Amino acid sequence: MALFTGTRLNRTPTGSQDEWTLDADSGEVGALYFVEAASESTTTAAMRTRWCYSTGSAGALSTLSSVEVTDPVQHGVTNLIDFGSPYASPQPTLANGDWYAEGWNALGGLVRYQAALPQDELIIIGPKTVSCRNVTGTAVSDFIAKWREF
Repeated sequence: MALFTGTRLNRTPTGSQDEWTLDADSGEVGALYFVEAASESTTTAAMRTRWCYSTGSAGALSTLSSVEVTDPVQHGVTNLIDFGSPYASPQPTLANGDWYAEGWNALGGLVRYQAALPQDELIIIGPKTVSCRNVTGTAVSDFIAKWREF
């Protein structure tokens, strides 16, 4: 098992594109256990962010983002589940239900979720995609995801 962190910084949400996507190919298994969205805006603005399963096909991310191994014992291990920028076309369709969703304020706002127990994690068994999408608000924001792979 290895732990990974992916970040997407300085993003301007559109509401129609993922802020990040986790894309597990067939046979890849992981668990998303931490997500965060934050803004450095100096004006108040309503924001709402969703994290949920989505549709998509493995390997269709338009750009892969850098991923950090956060477990010092596993340093040098490469992630199997891809983390990256939105699909080129079409965007994934979000699931009807959310794993986690939160409304927040862009004026120095921050929303963070960390699973307390393994059953609170979002399990990813490929082929499967997970999306982070801001559905309200366009303030420049930073988005972080932490997951483990088995």
